[in-house]
Amino acid sequence: MSTLETIHLRLEQFRNVPAQQWFYELCYCILTPQTKARNAELAVQQLREQRFREEGFDPVSVLRAPSHYIRFHNTKSQRLQNVRSQWPNIEVVLAEHRFIENRSDSLRMKSLRDFLATTVDGIGMKESSHFLRNIGARGLAIIDRHLLDNLVRRGVFSKAPKVGTVKAYREVEEAFSKYSNILGIDSDILDLLFWSENTGYVGK
Repeated sequence: MSTLETIHLRLEQFRNVPAQQWFYELCYCILTPQTKARNAELAVQQLREQRFREEGFDPVSVLRAPSHYIRFHNTKSQRLQNVRSQWPNIEVVLAEHRFIENRSDSLRMKSLRDFLATTVDGIGMKESSHFLRNIGARGLAIIDRHLLDNLVRRGVFSKAPKVGTVKAYREVEEAFSKYSNILGIDSDILDLLFWSENTGYVGK
């Protein structure tokens, strides 16, 4: 299977994540900063098996397990407990945005992304975009070092810009969107192409 075929398959998989699993996709995005993606996946698998959403417990022992160690596990454990409390309200907002019907509407998705970035402890613009992309949203840039390195390499920027503010993030997102339009490649596909070039696989 070619890389492009794999990317199309991955995007379809994102669209087919059942709503019952969305909470755990958000947990994954809370865990990934400064932690290996595979470790975050394994930790979330443990949380799912132990019914963290339904039962509620301090997940710190799951996060600090050597087999899938999560950096800053104490802080992230508290953030997971916070988002568990917030989840009913987040579900309401997803429903109000008619998320499933409007996942391809980038303006609606950016509005939803902004809500999450300012509401959920531990995620900003990047991880809010990551979460929504992982449950099927389109048109959101996940601005990480892989994306920035590739934009510099291709001359979109002379050096990697800082994206520490909402304004700066949106400016880079707009530049990336314009560049993908020039290439005639969907930005979601181009993002995963860049990721696969840097890592050797098509991740989530």
